[in-house]
Amino acid sequence: MLRNIHSQILSFCLLGFSALHFPLAADDAIKVPNPFGLLQDRGWKSTLDFGGIYREGNSDVFNLRGSWEAVKEDEVNTWLLGLEGAYGKANGVLDTRWARSYGKWNRDLSGSWYTSLYGELLHDEPADLDYRASVAPLLGYVVWENEQSSLELEAGPTYVIEQQGGISDRYLALRFTETFEYYFNERMKVWQSLEFSPQIDDLNNFQFIGEAGIETVLSDQWSVKTYFQTRYDNDPAAGRESNDSGAYLALSYGVGKMGEAGSAAAASAALKEAGDGWNWVGVLGASYLSGNSDTTLITSGIQALKTDNDRESGLGFSLGYSEVTSVTTANRYDAYAFHNRDLNQRWHFGARANYQKHQIAGLDYRIDFGPHIGYRLVDTEETKLRIEGGLSYTLEDQIVRGEFASLRFGQFLTHKLTDRTDLVQSMEYLSAVDDFSNWNGSASLGVVSAMTDRIKWSNEIVYDFDNVPATGFQKADLSIVSGIKWSF
Repeated sequence: MLRNIHSQILSFCLLGFSALHFPLAADDAIKVPNPFGLLQDRGWKSTLDFGGIYREGNSDVFNLRGSWEAVKEDEVNTWLLGLEGAYGKANGVLDTRWARSYGKWNRDLSGSWYTSLYGELLHDEPADLDYRASVAPLLGYVVWENEQSSLELEAGPTYVIEQQGGISDRYLALRFTETFEYYFNERMKVWQSLEFSPQIDDLNNFQFIGEAGIETVLSDQWSVKTYFQTRYDNDPAAGRESNDSGAYLALSYGVGKMGEAGSAAAASAALKEAGDGWNWVGVLGASYLSGNSDTTLITSGIQALKTDNDRESGLGFSLGYSEVTSVTTANRYDAYAFHNRDLNQRWHFGARANYQKHQIAGLDYRIDFGPHIGYRLVDTEETKLRIEGGLSYTLEDQIVRGEFASLRFGQFLTHKLTDRTDLVQSMEYLSAVDDFSNWNGSASLGVVSAMTDRIKWSNEIVYDFDNVPATGFQKADLSIVSGIKWSF
């Protein structure tokens, strides 16, 4: 059974209005309470987006991002309303605080033409923008639109009122937009958009926004996407940078319909039916922000499992790294290898080796290896629960080097919540034999949802505790971990 990859990062921002267009039978839906019932009853389709970055312990990083968007359509009109914002701190220092509200009304004319009225209010504290309000009547043109792709262009004047860097201003500008979508199939699409707004009497004062990404369907209401966004202000406030860019791994929940996804059970079966060879699973999660707030977040790893009639072997490696405003807030490596052999249907014995490096906690390395014996408490198609324990030998360098005999205990649980979603939970404990106050442990709890037979979305809470940390370091580290898993 694969050990869950631990990392330090949650980075999932949630967008996805296109999730509203894919059909799926209602019986296949993931049951999530609908907070948009009133709007939905009146013909609105909504998407609620939330996400963030959280780490607590030897480094503290908190970033929360969320949005809400609602769309209503009839034969000739389209209405759009939206709210979004973000707030973040790194080691007690504010690095993100912005909010945006917007609304739009489109009315079809003859052929491919339509008119539009757009309004927006923006606040961005790191960019020293107290507010920027704009309203724009626009003329739009659908260059083409078919079942596979679409391209739309818009242009018109916009009136802007803003206060940036303590200076208030009002001016007339132009607004140009371009939006493109392409569907590979009912489960996957790419999108791209551009927006350019120059001041009419001062073309050096302009804002540019670009975005491109790919979205994959999970279920009738969930989708996952990876996208890049850049915002450029050619005339920023004094002491502020012009460009803010970010790359995100994202998840979305919408009140609408999407294409059918594969099941977690099917994904697991695909691995087991691959034969007696090694089955590989890769994991990736990432986010990147640059400009007035700089954040780099990476979590990745690889796992391998080989099973025979009465034998099981596994190995894996993972890394987690984050940097906020040029300060490293996470830098960790984990690796493991194990081999188990069944004695009967319940009991098994084996050996395991683990490696850890956790720079932020002052751990240069910790290596432990040794034999163990295990017992399957529950072993059904729906639930698998096993425990194992044994002697280990530990070598570590946590400011001070040490070697000692140790005891290791582990507990591992997998439970199927639905045909495409698994609950995963584990705990591990390692203690010195001659000093039981010198111990460390880890616990994790998460949900893994299948997107296809070979791609899964994983979200976990991970808690690490070292009862005797290095001098000047904290005992506990708490992380929320999110990422994509794919088998090959």
